[in-house]
Amino acid sequence: MSTSGGDGHGRDGMAVEKSIVLPRQAPSRRTTTSKLITTSSVQLFLTVAVAAVALLPAGSLGSSLVLNSKNCLVQEPLYNITFNLTTLDSDLVHHIKSDIGETFTFDVCDHLKRPCNGVSGGAACLLRQDKSEVLLARESTLQLIDGRLHFNFSGGDACRNGKNYSLDIILMCSYSPEPEPMSVVPYSDDQCNYFIFWRTKHACAPLPERVRTNECAVRDASGHVFNLLPLSQLNHRVPDRNGSHFSVTACKPVHYGHMTMCPIGSSVCHVNDSESDYTKKYHDYGQTDANPTIEEGKLVMNLASAEDKCQNSKIFFECDEAATDFGPEYLGKEGCTHLFTWRTSLACKKREFCAVVDPNSGFVFNMSSLAGNQIKLVEANRTYEFAICKTTDTQCPGSCEVSSTNSQTVSLGNINADLQYNITGAPYLRYESGAVCNQSSNARWSTKIEFICETDKGQTTPPPKVVENTGCELIVQLETELACLRNISCSAMNLSNDRELDLTPLISSQRNYLADINDTLTAVKNKQQKFFLNVCRPLLSEFGLGCRGGSAACVAEQRPSDKTPTNELSLGYPDASLVVVGDRAHLKYLRGDHCPQDNATDLSTEIEFYCAPKAGHGNPILQEILHDCHYRFEWPTNVICPGVVAEFRSKTCEIFNAETGATIALLKIFPSGELQVSPSKGSVSEELKRGKIQLCDKNLTALVDYKEQALKVHFTAKDPSCEGTGGNINVNLHVACAASENFEVNEVSDLD
Repeated sequence: MSTSGGDGHGRDGMAVEKSIVLPRQAPSRRTTTSKLITTSSVQLFLTVAVAAVALLPAGSLGSSLVLNSKNCLVQEPLYNITFNLTTLDSDLVHHIKSDIGETFTFDVCDHLKRPCNGVSGGAACLLRQDKSEVLLARESTLQLIDGRLHFNFSGGDACRNGKNYSLDIILMCSYSPEPEPMSVVPYSDDQCNYFIFWRTKHACAPLPERVRTNECAVRDASGHVFNLLPLSQLNHRVPDRNGSHFSVTACKPVHYGHMTMCPIGSSVCHVNDSESDYTKKYHDYGQTDANPTIEEGKLVMNLASAEDKCQNSKIFFECDEAATDFGPEYLGKEGCTHLFTWRTSLACKKREFCAVVDPNSGFVFNMSSLAGNQIKLVEANRTYEFAICKTTDTQCPGSCEVSSTNSQTVSLGNINADLQYNITGAPYLRYESGAVCNQSSNARWSTKIEFICETDKGQTTPPPKVVENTGCELIVQLETELACLRNISCSAMNLSNDRELDLTPLISSQRNYLADINDTLTAVKNKQQKFFLNVCRPLLSEFGLGCRGGSAACVAEQRPSDKTPTNELSLGYPDASLVVVGDRAHLKYLRGDHCPQDNATDLSTEIEFYCAPKAGHGNPILQEILHDCHYRFEWPTNVICPGVVAEFRSKTCEIFNAETGATIALLKIFPSGELQVSPSKGSVSEELKRGKIQLCDKNLTALVDYKEQALKVHFTAKDPSCEGTGGNINVNLHVACAASENFEVNEVSDLD
């Protein structure tokens, strides 16, 4: 629960958070020790769902904002931003392969240099597996539609039903300095229109100078470095409880894009969903803070609005080791400041030695096997020496420049084991407080050791190399397989409603999923075959399962009399990232074992995930086997369902789901109907003085968040001393699902 009131200081600025963790049948990602609550409460919680809050499609607010360009330059009219895509033009032409091995060739802002299907001067070409060609387009047009940049390739060969082949390349903003691979949306053999996603910095609004090279990090009094830069990779949609929403990110501004045409430089953007005039729809509620700060032991960002001096924002970052990408939550407004809380593993101090977690995927980069190695390298007639995470060399305890006789060293930074994670996906170490390198400014040397994925795995690993030695900073790059991100992306954008479908909550680190089998597949059931799957990750080693290592899906025979699976076959590896087709998320596992019925074909798997509010996390269901080699599963789950609003019935103190008829009885969770917080002697509110807030007589609003398996309740409590909020304290009660009960109260400031 979170409560807030006043200006954030003294007794007028009390803010409290309370988390209640309920049991569930699926394995919990939290570790708690309190008493258990009855299973019936679990079932009630998991079935809460009501009608979805609809997202606004393009053009739903009057006429759409559509701009066309023929020269790869387009000027956005709200902020006069010129998007210059000419740098994406390539003399080498762009090539990309689909998941079925077909090759798309295209050039933007220009034409292909070679004929396609006998036609010269085309713009896009498709090479099929049988070596036949299809001219997809003769011309391309850059379009800006409601903030979405895309290339429309048209005028291709005749397809069917009077249609011609065409191609759409959707451009999406990415602040990563490294180019990202393009992805093709899966398609059917009889498709006429094809889609490719292209994440690029050229689709972003200009970055303010203060955040172009910021590391978004802060060091606390103990020397621990909090690095929040990975949180800049996504926009987060946060309801404002008044029918509109905020678009929020951290460290970098909100990504400019479809229906997200936010003011330049804003990290908190308020979007008025009922406004049809685009010039009045988007508002700056906080410019990007380049780096977090630590206030009274809390990790925070203060974001001042450049538009309205009384519409500022503040984000509190809270440690949650289990969090991958929960995103921020709105707490309420104190005076002139909107408050948000953001749970993330990046705010945690407890970390593994020489390891760091990618907060978006949950993948752990661990360099501890390199720890203690003392590495020497020579660059430009200078000799450098450094160690990874720990050292026994007292002459160079970290990073040094060594004289030619090894008799003298200059410290370039002191060693630590605080591995950090960069926006580019490269983990790194930063050694600071070396020798003075600039007498006038008293600046000291530092060393940054970047671990780069070793892509060309030969017999020997390439030696480390110095890539920069300027400005009192030495930057070293070290190639290692340990830096390779083996995990595929488990989230994808649904362009029909601009929602990101994220399956990371389904990734299992404790057990494999055992699929159900459609009753129509009697032959499969008679074979006593079992199908084991994981989501976006390889299978876990359990039940004696002997599929090839790295497989994400496996079929095995398992008789009732023998618990150990036999005759295992790999059904594919997690090589292809998640994509969205229509309203479903598709995941493919390819390159499995040879198909027993066709040795020229590899076994493969396709899983289609769809929203099912009653399903909980759900379970895969084998629906069909195509050509005896391709296994198609469906997976109903509420993880990808949008957050929904439930009805509160004050007479019975229940939260009701009109869609399913299910209820949550709050009196079963709080038998006295009271929420206990720390007593606040300075409050004029009797409830807060006693530390007991009555729930059932409040005007509660309840949001069901399927991704977090949580219920988020908001209400206000009266406290006339809170002048900044009109005598109200905003209370946010977070009820999450887990294996045991845990109560946590977080107070932003004291009320004595």
